[in-house]
Amino acid sequence: MAVLGLTKLSAVNRILRSVNILPVSALDPGGSSMQARAEEILNEINIQIQTRGLQTNTAKARDYTPSGSQVQVSSDVLAVRGAGKDSHRNFTLRGDKVYDLDSDTVTISAAITIDVVKLISFEDLPPAEKEYIANEASTIFQRRWRGDPGQDVFQRDETGKTAPFAKSPGPRPGDGPMNPIPASALAPAISVNQQQ
Repeated sequence: MAVLGLTKLSAVNRILRSVNILPVSALDPGGSSMQARAEEILNEINIQIQTRGLQTNTAKARDYTPSGSQVQVSSDVLAVRGAGKDSHRNFTLRGDKVYDLDSDTVTISAAITIDVVKLISFEDLPPAEKEYIANEASTIFQRRWRGDPGQDVFQRDETGKTAPFAKSPGPRPGDGPMNPIPASALAPAISVNQQQ
C-alpha cells in the first residue's frame, strides 16, 4: 500500500532536524537512540492530537447496544461523546467501557448513540494531518531537547501553515469532551519580526 505524504521515518527525520541532528536511515522503536526518542514524541503527539476528534478519525452517531449492562469498545477507541438522540448525555471512557458521567456509572441499560474517536496509525493519516502532527512533534522535541524560544517561534509559524485540515467540518470547540485542535493552535504565531 502506498503511503501518501510523510512516512514515519521522514517525520522522525524532520523532528531530528529541528535540533540539528542528521537524518537516519531507519527507525529504532524501543531503543535509546535519538531517533527512538523522536519516534516516542511523534507517537505521543499523534495520540494527543487524534484524541481531540478529527474529521478523519471520528465515526459520527454510532449505535451501541449494551452487553451485560455495559458498552464495551475496542482498544483503538480514544474518546466518545453523546450524539443523535443521546447528544445531551455526557459519556467518557473508563478502560474499555463507556462511562455515563451523568449517572456516574458504567452501567448502561439501553442502546446509546455516540460519536467514536479511533486511533489511526500515523502512516494511514491524510497528508495534511501528518504534516501538522510532525510539526507539532518537532516543536515539542525542540522544547524538551534545546528549549530555544527563537526556534519555537519559527516552528509555530511552520505549524500554522499545515493546519488547514482542521478547519474542515467536524467537532468544534465546546462541542463536548472531544474538542478538536483549538483555534489558538491553528493561528500562526507572531514572528519576532512582527512584534513591536
